[in-house]
Amino acid sequence: MILGIDTSTSICSVALWDGEHFTEWEDKNPTGHSSILMPMIKTAFDAAGGDIDSLVVSRGPGSFTGVRIGVSTALGFAFAGKLKVYAVSSLKARSWLEGFEGIRLPIIDARRERVYGACYGAFIHEEINAPFAYFLDLLKDSQEPVALLGESIDHFYGMATSTLKQEVILEETRASARGAIRAFLEGDYSTDLRPVYLREVEAVRRRREMEDADSRD
Repeated sequence: MILGIDTSTSICSVALWDGEHFTEWEDKNPTGHSSILMPMIKTAFDAAGGDIDSLVVSRGPGSFTGVRIGVSTALGFAFAGKLKVYAVSSLKARSWLEGFEGIRLPIIDARRERVYGACYGAFIHEEINAPFAYFLDLLKDSQEPVALLGESIDHFYGMATSTLKQEVILEETRASARGAIRAFLEGDYSTDLRPVYLREVEAVRRRREMEDADSRD
């Protein structure tokens, strides 16, 4: 069986895939991920009878605290050697839309008119942090309908409908443990467990700026 965990949003979720069916547990306490994740995982292990061999975690982009909790938990299992551990993008984990055959564009608001985004489906583009206008420019000549996927993204939907000629639909979606497992099953995963945050911690940003300055000297 495969265990999935996602803590990249305000909802903490854990899921099991037994090869045929999903079972999923969720908790909507946005400040309680650190205290509720392990009990949820224990519930999943009990439900599986211990028959779990792989763990899939959403490594972001997402909030610093949420992503750190999920990735740290996954690393604990990896270091213990109990499970094979894999990471997926939380963008891919929120990109599912049953029956839609156009371009799926999951985004996360990164402020100042920028988004974390990627394209799936009828047009593929790697995950990047860019102005939302960049994606509109990419898609403006396409004839394929576009599904804009995310949470609280009405502003970007308005920009898309006023710029793109093709049909644009808005779907409120979020990353989930079920979505993480589905990304893994499609082969879209990595063994790189380094987290991806919506905004770099200030100390990390300054250190990188200093390293860049030193390299130019």
